[in-house]
Amino acid sequence: MNFLNIKKIFSKKIITLLPLSFFLASPSYSEIVDMNDSESLVQTIIDEASKTMGKLVNAKKVRWYWCDTPPAYYPTKNLICLNKKDKGLSLAFTTAHEYSHHVQHSLYSLKDRAKKNITKVELQADCFAGIILSSIPKITFNPNDADEMIAKVYYHYGDQEYDHEDHHGSGENRALALRSGLRFGASKGKFKDAYYKIFCTGDGDK
Repeated sequence: MNFLNIKKIFSKKIITLLPLSFFLASPSYSEIVDMNDSESLVQTIIDEASKTMGKLVNAKKVRWYWCDTPPAYYPTKNLICLNKKDKGLSLAFTTAHEYSHHVQHSLYSLKDRAKKNITKVELQADCFAGIILSSIPKITFNPNDADEMIAKVYYHYGDQEYDHEDHHGSGENRALALRSGLRFGASKGKFKDAYYKIFCTGDGDK
């Protein structure tokens, strides 16, 4: 499969993003990242994401640090803030999600970003996070890991304040967006489920 420029995402509304890591050899056992090693886990996700999605959108190098506040991405500083209380699968998801905002920031112009619906932006970041995580050779997710991560997103990251301008998406929608991204990434860009167009391209209302 050939790469299509991800910048066409909101013109044709179709992503055929095949991460570069799929062309690399599978890692040896010694290279598999320990999910309990938070520092290594975060750095690996950011490093690998910068080689795939980041490279496709010419994203600048991003920095990250631990903070006591909720995880966040600061676009003017190319900086990701992560909460040290997150561990394992939760930390993997939040890291990939915040890096996905870095991808979005690199993808859209300031004018375009101002027009974006916050909920759609957040759900797309959830989908992108799934693509990123399922495309990293050094991190392995078995079906139980994937189910656990999806459940965590459903129960812990869902937002029920539907009328708030900063609504991030219900637990169900966020879980569906993540699952769609994981499936797309795991299939090397060949499989798009029923939610791919809705959440991953943000084209569900067209």
